[in-house]
Amino acid sequence: MAAEPRSLTRRRAFVVASAIAFVIMAVRVPGGPLAAAAGCDPEYDPRVSTPEEVIPRYPHREATTDEIYRYFEVVDSESDRVENGVYGTSWLGRPLIYSLVTDEDQLPNVAAIAADQQRLRDPRRTTPEEAARIAAENPAIAWYAANVHGGEESGGDASLQILYELAARIDCEAEEMLRELVVGIIPTQNPDGRDLNTRQNAYGFDMNRDWFARTQPEIDAEMDLLREYPPVVFVDAHENNGTSFFFPPNADPVHHEISEKNIDWIYHMYGPALAAEFQQRGWRYYNHDGYDFFAMEYGDTVPTTVFMSAGMTFEKGNNDTAYDRWLEQWVAGWTTLETAAENREDILREYYDAYVTALEEGEAGELEPNRTYQPGQELDQQVPNLAIRHYFLPPETSRAHPETATLVERLLDTDVEVYRLERNLSVPDLQFYGRTPSAGTVPAGSFWIPMAQPQKHWIQALLGEDPYISVFGSYDVTSWSNPLLLNLDASFSGAQLDPAAKRVLEPPEGTVAGDPGSATYFWFPGDSGRAVAAALLLERSGGGS
Repeated sequence: MAAEPRSLTRRRAFVVASAIAFVIMAVRVPGGPLAAAAGCDPEYDPRVSTPEEVIPRYPHREATTDEIYRYFEVVDSESDRVENGVYGTSWLGRPLIYSLVTDEDQLPNVAAIAADQQRLRDPRRTTPEEAARIAAENPAIAWYAANVHGGEESGGDASLQILYELAARIDCEAEEMLRELVVGIIPTQNPDGRDLNTRQNAYGFDMNRDWFARTQPEIDAEMDLLREYPPVVFVDAHENNGTSFFFPPNADPVHHEISEKNIDWIYHMYGPALAAEFQQRGWRYYNHDGYDFFAMEYGDTVPTTVFMSAGMTFEKGNNDTAYDRWLEQWVAGWTTLETAAENREDILREYYDAYVTALEEGEAGELEPNRTYQPGQELDQQVPNLAIRHYFLPPETSRAHPETATLVERLLDTDVEVYRLERNLSVPDLQFYGRTPSAGTVPAGSFWIPMAQPQKHWIQALLGEDPYISVFGSYDVTSWSNPLLLNLDASFSGAQLDPAAKRVLEPPEGTVAGDPGSATYFWFPGDSGRAVAAALLLERSGGGS
């Protein structure tokens, strides 16, 4: 293990069991030093290749994407704990790979394990008794993802060591971890950028600003993968300047709709565990500085708010050697997994409880308040005392149909329930963005998003008119309200309503009225984001001049 078990009073410790394995075993010295649990020294199955045996000079240089992929293939072929997959394709046609790692008896059942964890995400369909059983029996799903910025390689290098430790270790601690967790590993979220040594992907896009919009195939596919295997913890491993290491707690501001359960896990469980590990080793680290937890565009805030996970950004200073960067990244990743395993049942129980709270708040139209977490930080702004129970988007007949379709698709693709009104709806406090509330009518065909659903936090974070920043100053953007970004005539209400509506399962599609073959011209609104693309396509196809 990377350190002695955390002594957090609210969390349970590992159950250390003795086991005799009738296989050929050898003790290997891993690439980085590991402290042993009492009576549980790390032991390795020699049938699983080390990264050093596959990649020359590892970990003293950065591995190439081809070398990373090759090592993942080798371990998949050698270990019955590992199953590789491809979740998408990059702009340059590179496969986007991942591994799932768990106890060999559990690996054939990972789909069922994920389905049970999905059940915890909807208290309307899962009773407290069923949730308690799942928390007691089900492994938790934990993700380690690296290299979303191509030139920040060390997290990807560390992922190889994490994979090896999980696949090869046959000591009691590792085997207990594998019974407690299904670990997902994405070694490089940006293989094109890694090969090009660029921050951006091959399209020139900073993918750590794409998590709500999902315009890039790499992030869009990754979000679909996380929907299939929802995380309780998600590490996004980066590099920055200097030689120190950042891990949470984050700087303020923290978005008010991030659940207190998530904050508790990150700030009072994972953060202290990481700090204890780094202190034990004499490594430099810092928290509460620079990296806030606010904008809904990152690989920490979006997985946290969409999946109720503990989303965490790790940043290792890139002025250190390749070896030092690799070592600190892998120890930080291993410590995170270790902590998740130690506290699995508590985490799953609280995971369900967090969705219960979200559902109750949505039914009441209650927004979470602003809080500060950084020592000495004073609150600059509180969330106003207003109720929001419903959001409405304009119908397909509106001028901005393409933008409405875009937003409906974003909602559906993050498990938000969307409905279409079957009749006009009278609303006593209808409030359009930027205006004051008044009595009004929402026309039939409009899209209705009720807050009384498990994704309440994400709905408010994405659709809210104002993010109500808690302290005046942040790392990046301070507003991203999707209806405003897309120039939609959207509205919201805090009234208790019971609309006649039908569930929408697919985003609306555009149509062409009339006979395109005999058309002398095409007419469409020019103030849509897709109008220019439509005009260019018509021009290229000979449909315009």
